[in-house]
Amino acid sequence: MITSIIKTIEKGLLHLMATRLFYKVPDRIYLQIRYRIRTHKKLNLDNPVSYNEKIQWLKMYYRKPEQSIFVDKYEVRKYVEEKLGSKYLIPLIGIWDKVADIDIESLPHSFILKCTHDSGSSIKCTDKSQLNIRKTKRKLNKNLKKNYYYKCREWLYKEVTPRIICEKLLINADGSDILDYKIFCFDGVVKFIRVKYFLDGVLSKQTFDTQWNLLEETGMLKPDIEIIKKPENLEEMLFVAKTLSDGLPMLRADLYNVDGKVYFGEMTIYHGSGFTTMKFDEIETKMNNWFTLPESKSI
Repeated sequence: MITSIIKTIEKGLLHLMATRLFYKVPDRIYLQIRYRIRTHKKLNLDNPVSYNEKIQWLKMYYRKPEQSIFVDKYEVRKYVEEKLGSKYLIPLIGIWDKVADIDIESLPHSFILKCTHDSGSSIKCTDKSQLNIRKTKRKLNKNLKKNYYYKCREWLYKEVTPRIICEKLLINADGSDILDYKIFCFDGVVKFIRVKYFLDGVLSKQTFDTQWNLLEETGMLKPDIEIIKKPENLEEMLFVAKTLSDGLPMLRADLYNVDGKVYFGEMTIYHGSGFTTMKFDEIETKMNNWFTLPESKSI
């Protein structure tokens, strides 16, 4: 009962911090407050030790303007193409500055719409004839007005131009769900792969090392849960992630594997925005040790 009340209060505080009341609060102070609410710990930015603290340090003190391309869902395609070629890009259907410019009738039977400047605004359309166009446009217009930077102070988002992008909806030939492979790299070295999927409508995950051994984090799965099979093209996926992570202290590369073809989803240098709650000590300790911060600030 008490725990539930505390969580409700914390949720309310976090919602308040996302409003304009907190827009002018300096980044360092804002992050210290939010960090305390989310992790129940004091944020040490002067001598960061944990993975979460190191992410917060990067957000505050390691700001390279050229990295802002990473969070722009349209511009990041150019980064991927430069590094790996266009073969890993999801086919592009359109890009627009305003919702009013989108001609829904001209779009294919299925597609995915999303804003280029935020997270969580994707609209998945499997059958255009069933799409609520009015609701879709209202959601996109609402998200175009948001600046995602203010939520967790990821400076990369601050100057991204709000647009709408439309890409091909990825579907396996047999109709099975597309798995989301989140590949974690530290200093250009792949360390582990987290696979996200839906099980009975619930978002679930399994975590593996690069040899596809199940890590302790998911070693306590129920006996009847089927372990995800190792992809035949795992080495190609690891190569893609490693190439994208070159020169970065930390990178999570999100990839899709559709009928044996690898597609780039997105990439982030701030996994969990530095507010990740670890449930197993082993993976947290490893992430702390793998994560080496730059020797100097770039701000």
